[in-house]
This record gives sequence, structure tokens and C-alpha cells, in this order.
Amino acid sequence: MNRILLAVLIFFYTHNLQAQIQWGHQIGTMGRNAVENHIVDKDGNIISVGHFEGTITIGSHMLTSMGSTDMFMYKSNPAGQVLWAKAMGGTQSDGSIGVATDKFGNLYVGGVFIEELVVDGKVVMEGEGIFNTFIGKFDTNGKLLWSKGVLTRERYASAEIKGVFTASPEGEVVLPVQFWGAVQLDNQQYTSQNPRGNDLLLIKLSSAGQVMFVSRSYHEGSVYPREVKLDAAGNV
Repeated sequence: MNRILLAVLIFFYTHNLQAQIQWGHQIGTMGRNAVENHIVDKDGNIISVGHFEGTITIGSHMLTSMGSTDMFMYKSNPAGQVLWAKAMGGTQSDGSIGVATDKFGNLYVGGVFIEELVVDGKVVMEGEGIFNTFIGKFDTNGKLLWSKGVLTRERYASAEIKGVFTASPEGEVVLPVQFWGAVQLDNQQYTSQNPRGNDLLLIKLSSAGQVMFVSRSYHEGSVYPREVKLDAAGNV
């Protein structure tokens, strides 16, 4: 059976008077791959997140997925040099959805995984259902500082972040999570009330990863979060 090479061509560039492209990255694998999101931190570094299948080369860094698809994240300096790259995931289909940063240059990466999430060779969380949501805080060198999950607690349950989370300059994080079935955040379990669609959890975390509040909503149809923001006072 023939396989098709899917390549992701990423151009990040600064504008001069002629709007010329200054540099670009091309990454790709023999399987599925995509860049889902990217941001620029306080120093002009560019952080990209996405998913890949098989083996992917980013700069001088080679990453290999554990299962069907894994997540990747990497950081480039303003000149385009790849500073570091890392993969996360498990033996099933996993993917990074979004990324945010704070005034200290810390990174917040959110995504979904099936069964287990492995970071730096360690299982950091597990779920029993279809999709599970995670949010992780990483330092400027890509080291995991903490992680938090909305984890499924029955076979057909699901919890999905949709990429619209945000972080304040001080590192407080707000993320909306669609879910159905039984899910758990820390020691608190939530069971969806909508028989025809999903419920919604709006979660705010401190810079240390502690739950500050959880707001829940549902109605007869499904709830689809589009955007979430924090004002200067920390209100959502």
C-alpha cells in the first residue's frame, strides 16, 4: 500500500519594509502531522505545538511517537534556531491543542489524550474513557512544572479542551472543557446532565496549578466554547 508524505511547512517571519520572509521551518513525517497553535513569548521566542505520527525532525531534534499520534512542542529563538523540542503522549491518539505564556516566559500547553499521558518518560495522568483533557505548565527550557487533568472515569465518557484557554501575565489559567459522562478534576467528580449533548466546565487555576474555581453549565443542546479572556483584575 502506498503511503503519502505529509509535510508541514511553517513560516514565522518579521516584517521589513519589503515584507520579506526572514526564515522558515519545514517539518513533516510519513504519517499524520499538524501544527495546531503557536505563540511568541516576552523575548520574541516562538513556541509551536501540534501532533505527529511516527518520527519527526525539528531542527536537530528527532522525536518518535509512542502510539498512533503524539503531541509535540518546540521553541525557536527570534533568529529561527530551534532551542528545544519534546514529545508527549501515550500509545493511543493524542494531540496538543493550544499554548499560552506568562510574563516570566513559562509555557502552558493544553491538549487531549486517550488512556495515559507520558511526559519525559513518566506517566503523569490516566483516564478510562474516550478523550481526557490536560493542561501543563513548563518552564522556559521545556521542563514540566505541574500538570492538571479532567479525567474520564467511565468507558464512554469524554472531556475535551477546545484550544481557547488563556493565561494571565502572572500565570493564572482559565480553560473551558466540554464533557459528557463521568469525569474527575482532582478529587471532585462531575457527571453530565445533558442527555443529548455535552456539559461545560469553566476552570480557573492558580500559577501553582491549584483549582481556584469551577463553573458548570449545560442546556438541552451542546455547549461550544469559542473564546475565554481574563481582564486586568483577573475576572473571566
